[in-house]
Amino acid sequence: SIWPSKKEVVMKDEVPGSIPGLGSNNVIKTVKIFWHLYVRNPILFIGQAITNWRVVGSIFPTSAPLRKAVVIAGRGGQKKFDLIIIHGDGTGEFVYEILRQAHEDNLVIKNLIAMDVNEKFTENATKLLTNITAKYPSRTKVIFETMDALNTAQYLAKRNIGKADLVIGAIPYSILPKQLEAWAELYGNITSNFVYYTYLPMFKRAKQKLAMRAFMQELKKYFSNVEEHTTVLANIPPAKVIVAETT
Repeated sequence: SIWPSKKEVVMKDEVPGSIPGLGSNNVIKTVKIFWHLYVRNPILFIGQAITNWRVVGSIFPTSAPLRKAVVIAGRGGQKKFDLIIIHGDGTGEFVYEILRQAHEDNLVIKNLIAMDVNEKFTENATKLLTNITAKYPSRTKVIFETMDALNTAQYLAKRNIGKADLVIGAIPYSILPKQLEAWAELYGNITSNFVYYTYLPMFKRAKQKLAMRAFMQELKKYFSNVEEHTTVLANIPPAKVIVAETT
């Protein structure tokens, strides 16, 4: 197998209710999942935002409606994925959302790699998925990596892994203006389908607004179509989802 075994979790989630994690017949396991997603994760996230703002870039984790919108935009009409990569997975919410949708919509996802530079976030995400795995096993192979996502191309090449079917970006690109060209080139090299979100302009400083416009222009060098997909107000702050694809 080309996949490393460290920090590997296999799972699948079921969400018959409107709130991810609720509706399970096993009340104890459901409470554990809810506690992790909506109590423990926000507390950890706020603490890391205070001590390491330039890396975290936000006070609160991505909301459930925004996570849902990002994954749906990235999926498009595709049902089968050999590889999905998440950049800036944080405390595990995007891995959770991807596998939740996989269960509900009968998606086939062979491999999922979640990368984050924050080791505490990765450790927390692993614990969250362990709770879910106890009740919802899956054939999807999930690998967590604590690393700089800018090194993804080297990471894939070293393991003889081809391009990803989808890359989800949850990195605060607007506070990384000197690296935007490098990020755009990376995504152009590792996938033909990239989706990310950015906060609405009214919640950004002037230089951050310029940075995000510049990022979209850089992406257009590598993708045939770059456009705003949807706006999600139910997030702190509200955000818009942007899709870059080459068909």
